[in-house]
Amino acid sequence: PADVDRWVQALQRNGMEFHAWCVLKGVDPSGEADIIIKTCQRPGVKSMILDVEPYDGYWEAGRGPIRPLMTSVRQQIGNGFHIGLGVDPRRVHYNSIYPDEWLPFINSVHTMSYWTTFGRQVDDVIDETYTVWGNYGRPIIPILQGTAPVSEQDQAFNRVTQRYGAKALSWWRY
Repeated sequence: PADVDRWVQALQRNGMEFHAWCVLKGVDPSGEADIIIKTCQRPGVKSMILDVEPYDGYWEAGRGPIRPLMTSVRQQIGNGFHIGLGVDPRRVHYNSIYPDEWLPFINSVHTMSYWTTFGRQVDDVIDETYTVWGNYGRPIIPILQGTAPVSEQDQAFNRVTQRYGAKALSWWRY
């Protein structure tokens, strides 16, 4: 909590908000829920993004622990606190993170739309992002590749805002 408080204060001094991010593994649901709850309850914390990628070191526990973990979190922090779901937006990974289990508990989807990392074209990744997640029923907040050439960043920005109407976005490793 003291580290979170320091970050909140430092960001506020510079006119910015604190939005927490955590990688969930699902191997210790009560411990992970406790950390999420304590973080979300700190003054100045605006949201929590849950990173549930389907890779080693990320979500490992299957479908079972999701609802108990998230029910516990929501019981403690309430339904008014914003929780986002951070995902790899590619079609091949959709089912491996059990999106239907997370749906009742989250307010937005933060798609890691990293065309350079994926070795693909900007429009291809952005279009797949919206094809796969566009009917999920939650706003998509694309996370765009900040290490890409500026021309590609501009292209991605224009695509998500003009074609898909993204109301917000963020940059990874800008």
